[in-house]
Amino acid sequence: GINGHDRQGRLGLELPLGDSFVLRTDYGVRRSSDFDIDGYQQKDQQVGRKDKLQNSEVENDVFSITGLYEGDWGFAGLGYSTWETQYGIPEVFLGQGEEEQERIRAKNDRFDFRSEINDPLPGFSAARLKMAYTSYRQQEIGSEFDNGAFVESEVETRFNNNETEMRLEMVHNPIGDWEGVVGLQINDRDFEAEGEGHGHGDGDEHGGGFYIRGNDTRTVGLFVLEELPTHFGRFEVAARVDHVRSSTDDLDEARDIDLPSGEELQQSAILGSNSFTPFSLSAGTLVEVDPAHHFRMSVTRSQRAPSAEQLYAFGSHAAAGTVEIGDPNLGKETYTNFEVGFDRHVGAFRYELTTFYNYVDDFIYLAAQNDGTGQAIEIEGDTLVVNEQQNAKLYGAEFGAITDLIDGPIPLSMRLSADHVRGKLSNGENIPRMSPTRLGIGFDTSYADWDFSLDYRRVFKQTKTAVTESNTDGYNLVSFDANWSPASLKGAEIFIQGRNLLNEDGRRHTSFFKDESPILGRTIYTGIRFDFGG
Repeated sequence: GINGHDRQGRLGLELPLGDSFVLRTDYGVRRSSDFDIDGYQQKDQQVGRKDKLQNSEVENDVFSITGLYEGDWGFAGLGYSTWETQYGIPEVFLGQGEEEQERIRAKNDRFDFRSEINDPLPGFSAARLKMAYTSYRQQEIGSEFDNGAFVESEVETRFNNNETEMRLEMVHNPIGDWEGVVGLQINDRDFEAEGEGHGHGDGDEHGGGFYIRGNDTRTVGLFVLEELPTHFGRFEVAARVDHVRSSTDDLDEARDIDLPSGEELQQSAILGSNSFTPFSLSAGTLVEVDPAHHFRMSVTRSQRAPSAEQLYAFGSHAAAGTVEIGDPNLGKETYTNFEVGFDRHVGAFRYELTTFYNYVDDFIYLAAQNDGTGQAIEIEGDTLVVNEQQNAKLYGAEFGAITDLIDGPIPLSMRLSADHVRGKLSNGENIPRMSPTRLGIGFDTSYADWDFSLDYRRVFKQTKTAVTESNTDGYNLVSFDANWSPASLKGAEIFIQGRNLLNEDGRRHTSFFKDESPILGRTIYTGIRFDFGG
């Protein structure tokens, strides 16, 4: 990639070892420098470096290996995957006075086991088992500079997230005309943190300096999904019940955060534990209106327990640019969702339209705190946000279509897309950081060994903002793809991709960093893919 000298590569190997066993392995790598943008990095910035997203370089390494054994009884597969990454938190660097840059270093290891057994027990046609263990480790590294000269860097915080999950599905034989599956899901998440954080607490082995202290969350869920074929299509019902228990480590002393007003926020040293029992029900139907059209409708009542971060956060979260405050007294969220869809899936003109309305009891959201003038409170450059809860409603629509304009030696198809969503709280305010409306049009064609695509997307201005949010200007995205698959090089594909060809200074309204980090500027990628063997 020309933008950021972005180099990426991947090598994969699939090796059959006998008639029943296959080994698969992949390795991928990415290296980049700071990426180009249009204009200054920070909104309303007047001095400093232009056309460069400072501290945005990326390093990624990915490796996986999987073995799959298959027989008449079913199959079993065991896999291991790992990835390691380093990336900067984009922020303006002027080279004047005392400055700091943040960098994230993370490593993830995962073991997966999956199996399906045919006819495991009387009354059941299949048993599906998925088990996984994931170990995620992250360091937040701060580097200090004095008038542009590097002084020192240190690991300010580090955390480990170890997670074990298991899912068992039993597919039962038909009961009358009903077909379905019953299942059990178990998840155990153990989170540990340590370090001095970013100036909002003293560190200890329980994460007293990190934005969330050590905690453990255990979830056990039972579910059932049933489907009934009908003369008009099919009818589905589902139910699920979970038990969620979340507990935290005790600290040596209470935590506190000093506000610019001189006031102080405090979090107790001992928070105890929280338990929830979410229960969810859903029903839906698909109606075959005629051979070309489907009508879909569903009603869902689902509950969700608050996450550990929403309950116990208290401190600076560098990766988000926030000082986040949790609330141990949060309750369950309850979503009542109505969804209606209609599609045409055959013919020269195919489309799909979906609309939804979602009413939420006790919706949990991150609310930036008002300093009394309509501006968000900031602590050492980070936005103060609190996990709050109140009723809300979300509604919107999504549309996608494709039409074959020309059917011949040089075919031409046109794609259309649009999506819109609104979110309002019960007090009349807008839900923060809602995605703006988007419209898109694209064209696909081919000639000889070439395939071409051209896309345009309009991201509209977002003016439906929360109290402390500013409006976000709209922008245009133009992209193209060209792929050459010559018959003389069987299995090879040479590609060229262009992104943000208009070099727009776009800002994502959904991001806390929208005013400090625009979208990447004009980007051209070129590369080659090659598959061989059989």
